[in-house]
Amino acid sequence: MSRVERLLEHISRLSPAEQVELAGRLLSRLEAGGLWPPSPPSEGEADAVLLFDGGSRGNPGPAYGSFLLVLPDGRRVHRRHEFGLLTGNQAEYHALLAGLKEALGLLGERAGQVVLEVRGDSRLLQEQLEGRWRTRHPQLLALRDEAGALLRRFRSWRFLRVPREEVVRHLGH
Repeated sequence: MSRVERLLEHISRLSPAEQVELAGRLLSRLEAGGLWPPSPPSEGEADAVLLFDGGSRGNPGPAYGSFLLVLPDGRRVHRRHEFGLLTGNQAEYHALLAGLKEALGLLGERAGQVVLEVRGDSRLLQEQLEGRWRTRHPQLLALRDEAGALLRRFRSWRFLRVPREEVVRHLGH
């Protein structure tokens, strides 16, 4: 069942008053530019979406990262983390790992049935995770391998590189 079909099924179970309230909330969010997903999933529909970003003030420097996770049931989880002294690329991986761990923790055994779309603006992470670029730095290699192991716990996954503006709009940095 697609996400749209699941949404329609959910809406059909609501009372007329609840349907009107939901429609009002959705219209308000649409007018504010805040409906998720910000762009349609590629190559078919994903069950869950993980948008992430990480960076550092200095390279290396004090690092931070955040993610926005949208689960198959519509729940949204937004977290921000401080990571200590890291490079920008390490911070990107740490933000991705935090989001993947959160998703796996919330989904439990159902993760193996979920198609995950990972969204970020890092070409380096996309190319490394998809195996097109080698990972030479030992610390990045360990982070890439950890991310790969977590991603393999989903039914399937894909990485969609998104414009920086989309990341800033949803994560604030």
